[in-house]
Amino acid sequence: MVSLSSRVTLALFAIAALGFARGTSVTAGLASTRVDPSTIPLAELARIRGAMWSARLDLPFGPRPGRPDNIIATAYFDNYSTADQARIIAALKDRGYTHVVVGPLVDTGGYHGQFRPHDWRGGAFDRFLDQLQTFWDGGLAPIVFIHPDGWTFERTRDELTPLLRQDRAQRLIRIAVPTGWEPTRHGWSSCTWAAFAEWGRQTLPNALVLIHTVSEADAPAGADGRCDDNRNTNPTGNAGAWARVAPRIHGWLIQNGPYHTAPDGDPRLARNFAAQFAADGDGADRHSIAWHFKGPGGWTRDSAWGRDIPILLYAAEHTAYASYWKNLPEASSRPWGDLAIAAGADGYLDGGTVDVPRRR
Repeated sequence: MVSLSSRVTLALFAIAALGFARGTSVTAGLASTRVDPSTIPLAELARIRGAMWSARLDLPFGPRPGRPDNIIATAYFDNYSTADQARIIAALKDRGYTHVVVGPLVDTGGYHGQFRPHDWRGGAFDRFLDQLQTFWDGGLAPIVFIHPDGWTFERTRDELTPLLRQDRAQRLIRIAVPTGWEPTRHGWSSCTWAAFAEWGRQTLPNALVLIHTVSEADAPAGADGRCDDNRNTNPTGNAGAWARVAPRIHGWLIQNGPYHTAPDGDPRLARNFAAQFAADGDGADRHSIAWHFKGPGGWTRDSAWGRDIPILLYAAEHTAYASYWKNLPEASSRPWGDLAIAAGADGYLDGGTVDVPRRR
């Protein structure tokens, strides 16, 4: 199936290959080892390999409770029993996955009322960090979506910064999406996206900082009180938006679709999907994202990795909606991740079977 290096857990890789520190804790009278993820290199964390809404297990809650084709929802990990949490971790590791998603830090809707919502502020924050530790101990790197839906930048910064600056949070939050889940299409200007990214970098200086956008977005751009990407003249348009945002992030969790088929069910769609990760575009209908960043497209090549080092591009979401609501089979989701890696993507978060190369 997959190589040993891809099946071994991220935590064990870190311990065996890089000698990361471990501590010992006692829970319910039993000694257990704890993974300390604080020194895992960013380049290793950046090898994102996960399935945030497409992996299946007979769990309670969600769209098909108790059925084997129900969704694993790690964003609501606290909803599950300890036994089910262990089953979730085992199921994801058996598929070769190394990353999971969690957050936002405040959730009010329970995803259409199908889960118990959470608010990790105040004294509850320690329980949230306990969840992160459980994932690390289980060999899965948590990607933390921070910004709560509907909050302003100022509220997010003012209420959440004291939590994120705690020593334990600094150790455990190694991958962060300050902007949260696809916050808006054009309701934020690139100045606001940049403010969130800069806040994330300053507040979590040891974290891999990413953004996640709505489907088919070309750039984190729009208009608000900070600036208007349609009117600014220096720089302008999508190139100007990326010039503000890209130097403050390590990567982009790209959303496409939703796709309702496997790649072989729509060859043209599959070609255009793959082409966005190829620097030459592969003759697709439109110039690729990678072409814009790595070729003569005019988008900045700078990133949080350094000058003239482009951001990483991830196939983050494309079949999640159809998997959740339409029960698209898991076997139809995973080939998209494999196709993305073959085309040049830097990782996947919506299913796949192949190993993810180290790009940085």
